[in-house]
Amino acid sequence: MGHVTRSGYDADALDVSSAQSTLEPVRGDRRSSWRFALVAFAITLVTAAFLAGAGTALADQVVGDRLSPGVSIAGVAVGGLGRAEAEQRLRASLPDVSAGALTLRIADQTTVIPYASVGRQYEFDAALAAAMRIGRIGGPIERNAERLQVAMRGVDVPLGHRYDALALDARIDEAASALERSVRDATVRPADDSWIVRESVQGRHVETAAARAQAHAALAGTGDAPVTVDAELVLTDPAITTAEAQAAADRAHAIIAADLVLADGDQTRTITAETIRDWVTLAPTPEGGFAADVDATMVEAAVAALADELRKPAVDASFAFGPGGDVVAVPGQDGRQLDAAATTTLILEALEARAAGAADAPVAMTFAATQPRYTTAQAEEFAPSVRRVSRWTTRFIPSDRNFFGENISIPTSKIDAQTVAPGKWFDFWKAIGKISRAEGYGPGGAIINGRTEPTGVIGGGLCSCSTTIFNAALRAGLQMGDRRNHYYYIDRYPVGLDATVFRSSSGATQSMRFKNDTDHPVLIRGINRSGLVRFEIWTVPTGRTVEFSEPRIRDRTSSRDTIEYTDDLAPGATERIEYPIDGFRSWVTRTVRDASGAVIHEDTYYSRYSAIDGITLVGRRPGDPPDGTIVVVGG
Repeated sequence: MGHVTRSGYDADALDVSSAQSTLEPVRGDRRSSWRFALVAFAITLVTAAFLAGAGTALADQVVGDRLSPGVSIAGVAVGGLGRAEAEQRLRASLPDVSAGALTLRIADQTTVIPYASVGRQYEFDAALAAAMRIGRIGGPIERNAERLQVAMRGVDVPLGHRYDALALDARIDEAASALERSVRDATVRPADDSWIVRESVQGRHVETAAARAQAHAALAGTGDAPVTVDAELVLTDPAITTAEAQAAADRAHAIIAADLVLADGDQTRTITAETIRDWVTLAPTPEGGFAADVDATMVEAAVAALADELRKPAVDASFAFGPGGDVVAVPGQDGRQLDAAATTTLILEALEARAAGAADAPVAMTFAATQPRYTTAQAEEFAPSVRRVSRWTTRFIPSDRNFFGENISIPTSKIDAQTVAPGKWFDFWKAIGKISRAEGYGPGGAIINGRTEPTGVIGGGLCSCSTTIFNAALRAGLQMGDRRNHYYYIDRYPVGLDATVFRSSSGATQSMRFKNDTDHPVLIRGINRSGLVRFEIWTVPTGRTVEFSEPRIRDRTSSRDTIEYTDDLAPGATERIEYPIDGFRSWVTRTVRDASGAVIHEDTYYSRYSAIDGITLVGRRPGDPPDGTIVVVGG
């Protein structure tokens, strides 16, 4: 943007007058007299025009390429001078508008901006061009009139000047930018096992609008004197100071300075400083500033995990068989539970005290006692009322198929005298524990891929145990859980009410489960005799009654009896390894009613039994079919 000033001028019109001639008319001829007068007038006009033109031409020749007399520019007389001479006189007579300088003052910093650096200069060309046009516009009469008027009265042409406004603004902005900086809050960042403080920075901003206005006003004038303008430096304080951030870091370091010891009587637990460090949070606060705090949620989570570890469950009172076979009460035991809320508060208070400079001391954890759900008083009250409410017996032949009865008697003995508390589940595998030779088990029979393997697995045969206790629980009217029938029907078990159990090498598990859904403990008695396993359910009678439907049998599949010739037996010797068993599907429904007669359980047990062909091994004799040949008996 440039600023240019100019002056205008008006030339007064020159008055041109001429004398009028009075011609006498010819006597007696009026028309001739008027013609003579007109001709005389025309001659006069032509003569005047010739004289004016001749005068103007003479004046133009005299002025030539010089300024008309009486012309001045910005008050400096330049009439009669050529253009170059006039410019030279102006430069010599007027102050140099590019010689001065503007000083910008921001706080204690000053910046000098020379006028020449922003192109401040006179607009000589425009003023001289305007001056040269004086007395040179219009016809001869107008030019002569204007020159005469200028010579008599004079005319002054204004002289403007200009400067680069954008360059001036840029110089002011440049000076301001050198002093400005953004405000920066102090921060705290983690580093290994400590925190590092990044210092805050005070912000600075220069208000340039007023300074710009003053600078432009100064350069718009024609003076060459130095000018000083001021710009305000505005300071912005950070929301978080270095001191605040450092105080938060120091507090955090104090909190994690050492491990924290938790006391449990004469036992202690240690929370490491590394763990405590994970609990500490450093962050800006909504009110401004910086805070180091312990995350209570993380402390609560740590205490909750510790509570699970330190929890000592209450032991329900129960029943047991006394020396004389009568039922006696077994006292319950109180448990304890860590008071997580109180302990969390104590830990937070200890860490707060540490941050304030107090000496460390072990934090005594707070525990609350937990009571058994079935109390000793209840057991003592109801023990005399305990009766046998159900039993079931399974007979078997001790053989290598059940490790001569050991694979049945061992789990029965482990289950004997176990109790199931009210609301708890009995799980066969959990009740008997590990199956191994070290526990006394041996190889026994198992159904593998639809065939009986007489000594196929360690513990084979214990399904007699699982089926027996299943039937005892069924008849006690208890709530039943997992159960599965055998691959084929075994006739020593009730139709549709057998319960196989297994654990495969792939991890598949089949258990047998029931729940004590009564108000009193269930006491189990397991009885072993040669070729017999029996389970009895003892509890306080509930008045429940149990009914079973007759098995509904469908889709029978006939089996075959076969002979398989083998070289593994002596010629003519025989060995029965599989009996023929028909396949079928069965449904048996159990209905349990409470003392009022209301149905509380109604379960239908579905079983799908596959047909198994009988197999008798026969030692090959000369002329018999090859080894492995199977012949259907009667076929």
